[in-house]
Amino acid sequence: MAKKTICRFCQKTLKTEFKVCQHCGKSDPLGIEDEIRSLISQGKNIEAIKRAVELTGKGLKVSKDYVDSLL
Repeated sequence: MAKKTICRFCQKTLKTEFKVCQHCGKSDPLGIEDEIRSLISQGKNIEAIKRAVELTGKGLKVSKDYVDSLL
């Protein structure tokens, strides 16, 4: 079963968007962007995708799209 992703600001369930909460409009609602950007800056894009999957419970495609958007 997929992990529910909750906005750290408004505590509502997120759909697939990682960058902005569709409920409250706050950016980085999961608080993972800094960690993912750090992995990307080290050239660890695959690890960044894996970490996004772990932290969010979302699928590989959604997580890859998120990491690609930060490149």
